[in-house]
Amino acid sequence: MSLIFYCANTLFNKAIDHNWLPERVVINGSSTNVLALHNINIQLYLAGRKLNLIEVLQVKYLNNVIEKIHQKVKGKMHQCLGWILNEGVTATLAGIKL
Repeated sequence: MSLIFYCANTLFNKAIDHNWLPERVVINGSSTNVLALHNINIQLYLAGRKLNLIEVLQVKYLNNVIEKIHQKVKGKMHQCLGWILNEGVTATLAGIKL
């Protein structure tokens, strides 16, 4: 077992322990993450929790999609840096659709 696979498996297990068991996980094109989630699904299957298997959704360019959305938010937030009066804030936010 490679170190990268071990780290990915540990990361997913810690996230599940601290939060909950997700229904689906969206990840980038990394095969290591897919293998780690497949390993977790095997553990769930062997434990008799067949209904709790994690659906893995892979997006090849996930970071590009996130950056594209983040640019829109940064552009709108850059306009907000000069706000002094509350009236300007409410007027600007009324016209923003995120």
